[in-house]
Amino acid sequence: MTGRRDRREGPQKPPQGFDVRARARELPELPGVYQFLDASGKVLYIGKARNLRKRIDSYIRPHSWLIPAMLERARSLDYTVTKTDRESLILEASMVRHHKPRYNVKLKDDKRFPYLKLTKEGFPRLIHVRRTADDGATYFGPFTFGPINRTMRFVRRLFGLRPCASLLPRGCIYGDMGNCLAPCRGKCTQKEYAEAVGQAARYLSGEHRALLTGLEERMEELSERQEYEKAAAIRDQIRTVSRLAARQRVDFLDPADRDAIVVRRAGAERALALHYSIRGGIVVAKKHFSLDAPEGLGPGDVLEGFLTQYYGNASPPPEIMMPAAVPGRALVEDWLSSVAGRRVRLLLPKKGPRRRLLGLMESDLAALAAAMEGGKPRDGAYDEAAAELQKWLCLPRVPESIEAYDISTIQGTSSVGAKVRFENGLPAKSGYRRFRIKSVAGQDDFAMMGEVLSRRMGHMDDDPLPDLMLIDGGKGQLGAALGAMKRAGAKGEGVKGGDANVAGARPALAALAKREEEVFVPGEEAPLPIPPGSKARLLLQRVRDEAHRFAVGYHRKLRSRGQTGSALDRVEGLGAKKAAALLRRFSSVAGIRAASEDELRQVEGIGPKLARQVKETLG
Repeated sequence: MTGRRDRREGPQKPPQGFDVRARARELPELPGVYQFLDASGKVLYIGKARNLRKRIDSYIRPHSWLIPAMLERARSLDYTVTKTDRESLILEASMVRHHKPRYNVKLKDDKRFPYLKLTKEGFPRLIHVRRTADDGATYFGPFTFGPINRTMRFVRRLFGLRPCASLLPRGCIYGDMGNCLAPCRGKCTQKEYAEAVGQAARYLSGEHRALLTGLEERMEELSERQEYEKAAAIRDQIRTVSRLAARQRVDFLDPADRDAIVVRRAGAERALALHYSIRGGIVVAKKHFSLDAPEGLGPGDVLEGFLTQYYGNASPPPEIMMPAAVPGRALVEDWLSSVAGRRVRLLLPKKGPRRRLLGLMESDLAALAAAMEGGKPRDGAYDEAAAELQKWLCLPRVPESIEAYDISTIQGTSSVGAKVRFENGLPAKSGYRRFRIKSVAGQDDFAMMGEVLSRRMGHMDDDPLPDLMLIDGGKGQLGAALGAMKRAGAKGEGVKGGDANVAGARPALAALAKREEEVFVPGEEAPLPIPPGSKARLLLQRVRDEAHRFAVGYHRKLRSRGQTGSALDRVEGLGAKKAAALLRRFSSVAGIRAASEDELRQVEGIGPKLARQVKETLG
């Protein structure tokens, strides 16, 4: 059941208030999810309630926690009734991820966190994937993007797991270097390889004691059989695992599986979170997060927002430790238990070793916050530069988010585009994107920029628009970008048919030409007379230069792969995604060439006809 929403056609002046009390009387006394919306129908805030009427009525009380700024902008209310409290929590989390409301707690990087996967093959591989599947494989994680690759390479090397997508008849360099057990050359039996896989699984699960016991028994067995070289290799493994386990151990905790989470304010609109994964008393993962957390939300509200978003993509352990209670603790525990398929408890330790661990984490997070503050422009430099920029570009508000776009190409070959995003003067890496030019042949920078902007505007629903889009180039590139925005105007919020810099339109649009560092905006023939060396121009140059660096790096990477790309490009009917899938499976063009048609058909998207075409083209 969904409540009716106030609708306004055209740019009418919004009413000067919203009668929350009157609207509350219209709501049922049932559990559900509610949304506050502004005059244009954009979602400002999403919440859940056991009793919708009482919850909304509570917002008009003087002590209401809800952000006053949100209530000032709210012009209507929508709601959805659910059968149970748990349903309302699940629906709320899903809607927050989809709409990304301005006044909800939001993880800044809402991508899925990657996992390590032990494949279900005769000789399993350890690879990293974006999501888990019910395919019989074993998954570990989630991890953050930097540590996962280091961990994957380390575990492969430590236990000799093969990295190749298929067993190569003549072996490869990993076997020559001793980094792989080399099953393709028959240097180990399937039983021996399976034993190594089991050891890797125990290591990734944090079962270091069981792993060390098994390794010690294996070393003694090999020594008794006088296989001293193999015993020495096991001895080295024992030393490595012991050293890492000692470094990661939380000595004052019992050997249980639990997570620990602390949060800290970092300004009026932002919060930081620190998450520890502890398995068997070992800290196996440590992750920092940045969150949008509007002023007025307490630590418990921020923690609840983090829990529902993070564990929407990750399996919770039996215990989660936190320094503050979350609203509706029993409901959140019930939801986490349903996600895990077993009981999950939220613990609030007040003393003892668990509280000391949370204290250490809070100190760690405080140090991170101080370091991040130190990394910002000093003396309010960003605020001053952004205020200058607002005046020069006639923006409706001080820009908090800026995206910059650049094209990199050499005579139309390996052409790419890049997008970078800055939040409050700092790079927001989760907003970086790379674009391989698909529709433009030859050297046509304007058309390439148009393609990049069109593709970016096609993702407005899941990638919110910034306050300002900055184009690397002059009038031509600006015109191409403006055309893309006009074509997307019927789909996206705030894109008013190209009137990018009028009050209320979002995003604004500007271009910065490299040679003379001139700034152009839509509707103006002459460049804006922003003084050289001014804070506003320096800010634009810094963001533009980062986009240029990112684009050039991607272009060089593609050029270095040029020979590989050209070989697969010759295969009729083989698109970029299917080519990438083949390379992931077989590692190289040589591996694809050596594969049989039957092996090629095992790759998703490769049918008999295309497999035959690949073999005929590559020879």
